[in-house]
Amino acid sequence: KMMIKTEPEGAKIDLNGRYHGQSPMLIQNLEIGVHNLALYYPGYEKVDKIIILEDSTLVKINEYLLAKTGNLRVLSEPIGAKVFIDNAFINYTPMDFPELLVKKYYLRLELESYKNIYDEIDIKENSRLTKSYTLESQLGAIRIYMRPEGIKLKINKKTFLQNSPEIINLDLKEGRYDLEFIKPGYLSLKRDISIKPNENQSMKILLKKTPIGIPKSIAYGLLNVSSKDKGVKLKIKGIKGKFDLPLDYYDLEEGDYKIVLYAKGKQKEALDIKIERQRTTIIKANLKPKKRILDYLFN
Repeated sequence: KMMIKTEPEGAKIDLNGRYHGQSPMLIQNLEIGVHNLALYYPGYEKVDKIIILEDSTLVKINEYLLAKTGNLRVLSEPIGAKVFIDNAFINYTPMDFPELLVKKYYLRLELESYKNIYDEIDIKENSRLTKSYTLESQLGAIRIYMRPEGIKLKINKKTFLQNSPEIINLDLKEGRYDLEFIKPGYLSLKRDISIKPNENQSMKILLKKTPIGIPKSIAYGLLNVSSKDKGVKLKIKGIKGKFDLPLDYYDLEEGDYKIVLYAKGKQKEALDIKIERQRTTIIKANLKPKKRILDYLFN
């Protein structure tokens, strides 16, 4: 009898021209004498041995099978594509894979904004296989001419550019997009576009100034503040910065606000105001002079 083991396991066993099974395997009831053993495994060198059985002692056979290999090179245009072989990530193109086992493999290339490539490759013994692929872009291009300069661009409700130049070039994936163009003091504009792969488009955007006295949105109202006094300034709670009077048609979302008016030599004045949608709130300020020391003494 003989015990046959191989690395890797699963090698097919032929003994005297007859198939017996796969390793590891114990074969019993063999005749004393000479036996021809053949071991073979896909992608590995075949092993042929002569085994001589002299008595009933167990003969142990341990064989390390030598792999048949070939070399693979994968190129792509553009470079940097992910290479998957049998669904396992290997590397990025350009890529060399030496000593790949002889057999068929499934190859996949992935690159963002490009269509995936699928292929079947057959590695043969001692081969040097080079596979080159050109990836098909899924991007379309659009050139936008904008006036005035400094427009905020939103794509699908997300800010894409805070301060756009007059001309921009966008590369976008295939699909539909909602574009919105915004600039303070101008009427905002929306455009719906459809992008197709490898297609070039152009668009012209010209924002119009907001007409005086018209809020920028239905949920907004306007604030007008004036004063006969010179050098009066205004602060609005919740709004950054300060304003010089007169303040004309300032857009505020509807709601309650607190404003503070002040000037050199004048007493501060705080007011609670209410902004109503699509209406103008008018404030005429008349600040009182600050009291001098003599005024306090002779009061």
